[in-house]
Amino acid sequence: MANLIGQSLGRYHILEQLGEGGMATVYKAYDTRLERDVAVKVIRVDQFSPAALVRVLQRFEREAKSLAKLSHPNIVGVIDYGEHEGVPFLVMEYLPGGTLKQRLGKPIRWQEAARMLLPIASGLAYAHQRGVLHRDVKPSNILIGDSGEPMLTDFGIAKILEGGDAQTLTGTGIGVGTPEYMAPEQWTGGAGPQADIYSLGVVFYEIVTGRKPYVADTPAAVLLKQATEPLPRPGQYVPGLPEAVEKVLLKALARKPEDRYADMTAFVGALESLPAGAGKARPANGKAAGPRKMPAPKTQVTIAQEETYATRLQEATRDEFPPAPPTFPPIRPVIPTGAAKPKKAPWWPWVVGSGGLALLILVIYLAVLLITHLFAPMPTATSASTLAPMPSTTQAPATQPPATEAPTVAPTEAPAHPVQLVQESSTRVSSSRITSVTFSQDGTLLAAGSDDAGVYMWKVGETSARLIGKHNDVVISVAFSPDGSILASGSGDKTIQLWRVSNGTLIRTLTGHTATVESIAFSPNGTLCASSANNPDNTIRIWDTSDWSLLYVLSGHSGPVWDVAFSPDGQTLISSSQDNSIRLWNTSTGSLLRTLQGHGDEAFGGTFTLDGKSIVSASNDKTARVWDVSTGRTILLLNASLSLGRLVLSQSGEKLIVVGGAWEDPTIWVWQIPGGNLLAKHSIGIDMEVIRDIAISPSDLIAVALHDGTVRTYKLQE
Repeated sequence: MANLIGQSLGRYHILEQLGEGGMATVYKAYDTRLERDVAVKVIRVDQFSPAALVRVLQRFEREAKSLAKLSHPNIVGVIDYGEHEGVPFLVMEYLPGGTLKQRLGKPIRWQEAARMLLPIASGLAYAHQRGVLHRDVKPSNILIGDSGEPMLTDFGIAKILEGGDAQTLTGTGIGVGTPEYMAPEQWTGGAGPQADIYSLGVVFYEIVTGRKPYVADTPAAVLLKQATEPLPRPGQYVPGLPEAVEKVLLKALARKPEDRYADMTAFVGALESLPAGAGKARPANGKAAGPRKMPAPKTQVTIAQEETYATRLQEATRDEFPPAPPTFPPIRPVIPTGAAKPKKAPWWPWVVGSGGLALLILVIYLAVLLITHLFAPMPTATSASTLAPMPSTTQAPATQPPATEAPTVAPTEAPAHPVQLVQESSTRVSSSRITSVTFSQDGTLLAAGSDDAGVYMWKVGETSARLIGKHNDVVISVAFSPDGSILASGSGDKTIQLWRVSNGTLIRTLTGHTATVESIAFSPNGTLCASSANNPDNTIRIWDTSDWSLLYVLSGHSGPVWDVAFSPDGQTLISSSQDNSIRLWNTSTGSLLRTLQGHGDEAFGGTFTLDGKSIVSASNDKTARVWDVSTGRTILLLNASLSLGRLVLSQSGEKLIVVGGAWEDPTIWVWQIPGGNLLAKHSIGIDMEVIRDIAISPSDLIAVALHDGTVRTYKLQE
């Protein structure tokens, strides 16, 4: 990567390099607009092929938006983000106090260690509640603030780089992280909140004992130690270490995710409950009393990142870590007979050698491939009456690849399109970004959600909106009931609020989701309501609107579920997810009917056509698709020049309207269905803008939600 010192990335003038690691190079820069020093983290893209780089850039913008929403006293804030000559960068607060890594190397009193990590654990709990995982918790990512308080940085960097094709040990895939701090499940690309618990547990172990639990010369050797060796007892390195501290470490570092703490909040509670009162952490809402003090670092800041391996190995074993009894007797390692112990050696014997250890790794790797294939979890529907997993009562759902013979229709870039989008109105809704918009069934009212946690409503054509109520966090989704009497809103506070449209009063609050509520939809007859959530929830809930009781919890998606929609007869629910898939569910039984796969990136806006025989969807892979419901095959593929997002169909079902382009060129596309001709391509004409949502009225009036706090309406004119 070229040295950027002396150059300017927009308004940020690069002053000096602070550090460089496997993922990024960090610079100190001067913000010429706000006249302050900042840290600019430039993502290293030289390890990716052109195709992989495209995926990384697409993921970068999505993750950067999520990171910018985090506001906690112990999380380094993301101020801005952008690209410079195709290289993405994040702009963060500049902290000159050094890193936790600089203070390590010898044991530190466990009381002090707990005090150091409590604010970090609280920050992670706050982020998890908002669907954001860290994935690379380690001492060099814990910075020291001016007042001595610890601050966690590099949220989501590992997620941004996932899916590239950088060189790996096995060449079979990629899982980004730092081997000594990675949870066992991260080696296979899996990472949930418990992975961050494990990583923070490693940091706690290292602070207390002065050493990491598993260390080896290669990532493969680290994996093998995790798989075959019990956790070295912390007390053997720190005589007199209280049993309670060892128990916390043993649980946080359990091999299986389900054996660790249920969530980061529980880990916080465990740290707080240690003897001698390790203190109280900041609450997960980000509000706190005075910061935790830490001794001043001995060296100047380097913010140098530890060498990060890009690697993805299949999990070597599923054996559970042996539970330790309260008296903590000596733990004897369980090593397969005849297996060689890892030895210090150069890297090449692991790849080309024929020794027993390399062979053992290969055998374990192939075995886990088989086990993973045979025992992969199936999507489940959970009955709300018991909220316990229940076996599917239907035949195994079909997963059908898209038809290879599906026609590809490129957009027609003609100077004049047969349809024009004419702006009808612009309504100032809020001073914050508008995240969602919807029409009432009769087309007379509009409602929107905002980053300011407000729920707004107004008559179509009015230039200002009325605030009817607020959540405790950003409002991401809104939907009117078919009869127009209720407005439902979903929020980052994990709740759904039901508002009476006639007077704006709050009727009821629905709880149960464990992450941001991303989408809400009513069935055509109004008897059912569906909601979906972000990571780590990743579920869909179906509610009975007669008494708002929960009917089903639908699980199976491996990422956030962005959108849900009902079929015209209300018998089928469609869900679109960040895991690139679209799923069809039976609303009477909660069973999975079919999984549609074909998009190369996260899927949005899955919607049924009027006859219920086809589904339309869009994706960040710059395509929109029309699917045949009966076969699950793609029957029409529409190519765009930019990433696509949410969509609507005209009332006749003959026009597909899709928004996309994000920061590059926010655009509205209109295609003819089923022919696939591009009828219109309309740029909204605002620099650095984003179209967050789209809605359509019975009269085909189109509304779009914008980051500038407004909602615009457009009319299709032929």
